[in-house]
Amino acid sequence: MKITVTGSIGNVSRPLIKTLVASGHLVKVISSSPDRALEISALGATPLIGALEDEAFVLKAFQGSDAVYLMIPLISTPLTITSLFKL
Repeated sequence: MKITVTGSIGNVSRPLIKTLVASGHLVKVISSSPDRALEISALGATPLIGALEDEAFVLKAFQGSDAVYLMIPLISTPLTITSLFKL
């Protein structure tokens, strides 16, 4: 499966990414930090660097995914969980 993971490579997402990759899934990982790209690649996943507040970025990141795992941090913008689901 093609799976997109939000939450970068924190305490929850990192083990999830390792398990998904080891199971043969194609994994893309969203991170807002360009510094995380190499570490994401080292896990066997494809880094997607951008912001969850950027609707165009999120649409492109989710495109072609069979599943999306959402680990969404609190954000200090008008963006809401409801608005992410309408994407």
